[in-house]
Amino acid sequence: MSAVPDLEILSDSIFRLIIGREYHFSRDGERQDIALTRRLCDPAMLLPVLVRMADLMWRAQTEMDCFGLDLVATQDALFGYELRGVNGSSLALIIACVDEILHRVADEDVIEMAELEALADQLASSEHPQRTATH
Repeated sequence: MSAVPDLEILSDSIFRLIIGREYHFSRDGERQDIALTRRLCDPAMLLPVLVRMADLMWRAQTEMDCFGLDLVATQDALFGYELRGVNGSSLALIIACVDEILHRVADEDVIEMAELEALADQLASSEHPQRTATH
């Protein structure tokens, strides 16, 4: 497996994915600008949500171990958690899974935050198998 991704590289890669696909985040019909999109990709903003959603989707579809996310509860984070590390997956796999998540919620080039939240709730509430380690 590839080396675990550096958070700065992961954040930048997610931002580049969003910009490259020409997606725009929207809240209540109001499009967000590129500067806010960049901020949303920070480890204490939307990044933990996107990576956790990708993790849950991967686990549900493959029945394989999760990404090994290091999430820390903090009041300073937008959604209450900051992503401090990813210890069990490659950058390429995370980007591919986040790409699929964004594709699922995008309406043409717009990602409505309510749609993203609805998919997050759906993924979090479904059962996800845990593979047991065999020695």
